[in-house]
Amino acid sequence: MGPSSKYVEDISRTLQGPSPQEGIPSPAPGEVVQLTENATVLELLFQSAYPQRKPYLGNIEFETLLQFAEAAEKYELYSAMHSGRLHLREAHKSRPLEVFNYAIQFDYLDIADVAAPHTIAHPPMTVAEVLSPFALKYWLMYYARWENVFSVFAKCIADQRIPGLCTNQDAGSSCESCEGLIGSFLGTFSGPQSIAMNPDFEQWYTYITRKMMPPAGYPSVSKRPKLYKKCESCKAMITKTFREVMTSIISAEVPLFSSLVKPK
Repeated sequence: MGPSSKYVEDISRTLQGPSPQEGIPSPAPGEVVQLTENATVLELLFQSAYPQRKPYLGNIEFETLLQFAEAAEKYELYSAMHSGRLHLREAHKSRPLEVFNYAIQFDYLDIADVAAPHTIAHPPMTVAEVLSPFALKYWLMYYARWENVFSVFAKCIADQRIPGLCTNQDAGSSCESCEGLIGSFLGTFSGPQSIAMNPDFEQWYTYITRKMMPPAGYPSVSKRPKLYKKCESCKAMITKTFREVMTSIISAEVPLFSSLVKPK
C-alpha cells in the first residue's frame, strides 16, 4: 500500500525546503516545485519519511547513497539523516575523500576522524578536486602533521638511531647488508602517502630482499642489497622495530582530526 495523498502532500511541502523568506511568496496549491534531486533519491527520501519499514541502503551505489544523505540533511528528514550517516561511515575506507567532505560539511567530526587517516594516501591535488574549500583548509593542516611523521621517521632510520636493527655482532652497529636494507627501505617510501598506508613491513622486507612484485603503493627498486644468510635473523627485529617506531611517532605527531577544527 502506497502513502496517502495527504501524507505525500505533507512530505512534498517538507521537500520544498526551509520556510520562504519574507517578501517571497510560497508556492501556490497545485504548483509544481522543481527539486534538484533525481527520482531515485527522492523515492528513497519518501520511503524514509513514510511510517513504514525504511529502505535498505546497503546495496545502492555510493553516489546515490551520498546524494541521499546530503538531501536528508538539506530537508532535515531526521530518520533519513541517521541512516545516511551510518552507511556513509561504513564507506570511510573505500571512499574516504567523499565521506570526509560530507562529514565536514554537516559537522560529523566523529566520521571525519575515522576517514581522515585514509585520505592521506591520496595526493594533495586529487584531494583538492574533491574537498570543499572549508574542508580543504583543515585537511592541509592535518596533512602537514603526516608530513612531519615522514620526516621524523626517515631521520630515525637514516641516522640509524633505532636500536637492535642488526644481530650480526661481528659488524658493530650494523652490517653492510642491513645498511643496504635501510637505504632501500627509504627508497620505497614516497612521503606521507606511504606512511599512512599502515605498511606491512614483513611484505616490504620480502619485496626488498627478493625478486617479486612490489606491494600496493610501493615503487619498484632498481637495486636490491646483498643479503647474507645470517642476516635473515634480522628480519623479525627490523620489521618489529620499524613498526613500533612508526606507531610511536604517529601517536606523538598526529592528533585526531577533530582537535584541529575550530568550532563553528
